[in-house]
Amino acid sequence: MTAPYTEVSAASVVSSVTPPGAGQGHLRRRSSVTSPTRITPFISHMVYDEKTGEISLPPSPPLYSWKEKDQSALGLYHDEKTASSKPPRLPPYAWSSEPTRKLTRPWITVLTVAGCTISLFVLLSYLVPEGSRVNQTILSRIPFKLSSTCNPYAAFGSLKVDPNEPDNNQYLPFDPKCRAPSFLAKLRADSNVVHGVAGSKTTQPTTDFSWMFNKTVLLIGDSVDREHVENFCQLMGLEAEVVRKTHRFAPNPTPVRSASKSVHSVEKPERLGKRGFRVVRDAGLPRICYVPKYDFMLASVFHFGLDQEDYWRGSRMPQYSSPGMFEHRLTDVIQPFLANIRASGRPSAPDYVEVSSASWDLARWAEEDIDAMKETENALMTDRVTWYRFRVGQVLEKVRKAFPLAKAKTWRTMHYPLDQVAEHDYFMDKINTRTTNTTSSPPPPSFPHNRISQLDQAVRTLVLPTTDVDGRSIPAPHSDFRLNEWGRILKGHEAHQKDRLHGDPIPGGYLWADIMLYELHHGVKISEAQPMRALDSPLY
Repeated sequence: MTAPYTEVSAASVVSSVTPPGAGQGHLRRRSSVTSPTRITPFISHMVYDEKTGEISLPPSPPLYSWKEKDQSALGLYHDEKTASSKPPRLPPYAWSSEPTRKLTRPWITVLTVAGCTISLFVLLSYLVPEGSRVNQTILSRIPFKLSSTCNPYAAFGSLKVDPNEPDNNQYLPFDPKCRAPSFLAKLRADSNVVHGVAGSKTTQPTTDFSWMFNKTVLLIGDSVDREHVENFCQLMGLEAEVVRKTHRFAPNPTPVRSASKSVHSVEKPERLGKRGFRVVRDAGLPRICYVPKYDFMLASVFHFGLDQEDYWRGSRMPQYSSPGMFEHRLTDVIQPFLANIRASGRPSAPDYVEVSSASWDLARWAEEDIDAMKETENALMTDRVTWYRFRVGQVLEKVRKAFPLAKAKTWRTMHYPLDQVAEHDYFMDKINTRTTNTTSSPPPPSFPHNRISQLDQAVRTLVLPTTDVDGRSIPAPHSDFRLNEWGRILKGHEAHQKDRLHGDPIPGGYLWADIMLYELHHGVKISEAQPMRALDSPLY
């Protein structure tokens, strides 16, 4: 509907806005013709129903719901007991924002003091030299310095190899902020070791090695771990010991599973000389490397894989000694061996435990495949990998319960040998010279890379966190074990080893010693900052 028009003269308009008493002679009439003026209509928000005659009003704006205490404060209910002399509080508006809560002054003071203290310690950790006494006694025990997620040996990088200078063999991560501490080079310098010979001259120590004093490292593995003990002693200018029956640490044979030699084929001992047979026989015995300057002991104990049927008992492996099952060796050989070490004044032994198992398991499967006329280079069947993963989980649980006070626990990865012939010869009897007869075909490979990779991936799912399909992190079932990446780092560096399975001190033995010292240092510092609750933990 169109709004009506009205005739309004200029004079009437002027007269309506002229104040009273003002003269009209000052106004000049510009035109005697009137002009129409459009009036804006009034729009009502009310709704009128012509049939019922009711008028509906618009809805009111939303209000907050008031609680009883708000009603009392507003004076809606008068209570003489709770009545206050203060005026009632006005109701809140729906469009107003909720008032923000401010921290009280004591909390602000506490947060300020804490922030300044942490900043001061961080500044001192960068300003104080590494070798100073203050750094060794105070800053080295700051807990937040241990929370760094940087593990240099788990980071991406490359291995620097120098066959002429041992201390130049280092693993260099690509991230310059995540460098390895090179503990072995500093330890050799502190011990005045030059080219594998310990010097007699004593100098002022440049690095604090107090975390090494009276510590014991235990390796539960195969001949690779035995070589690690011997190589570490060689790098420190010392000589490793073989724990034979007359050694003070030798475990006593148990009446249930006596430590007797299994029956072997006649051809093997006849082919070996007396000295050679003793070397092979001693290959399965424990090794010890003792560094007296730091009261540090490194020991290795042999086991024959994870099979539960004692597969190697009737084999032609002269280094075999019963019992063959891992759990039996743990209770009958390893624990009595450590009990003797503890009785000699090392009550915390072992402080660091490293476990590994791959070569004996792969060799057993290779023999089974050869007997079944199958290719040993084919990938492992799913049931074998599943069984291996299950057995590794059982072994880690047994080791955890056997050594609850260990400050560090790791699983060593297996390296990838390239020369399968030399590898097989070493695994069988170690002292055989490599065959030069090119007419005979080489034996089937026992340690193909695809099978090593399968076992490696299975172990990683047990000690490293994984991710589900939605991207959520799944914690590892054995996250208290760390992964020693020695095997992965050594890929492509076997030309510098004296054979294709066991490492020479350069670079394999040197690299492993560096990783071992790093893991021991990490475990000791973590245990000092956060004491372990081993006996009252639900895991034990």
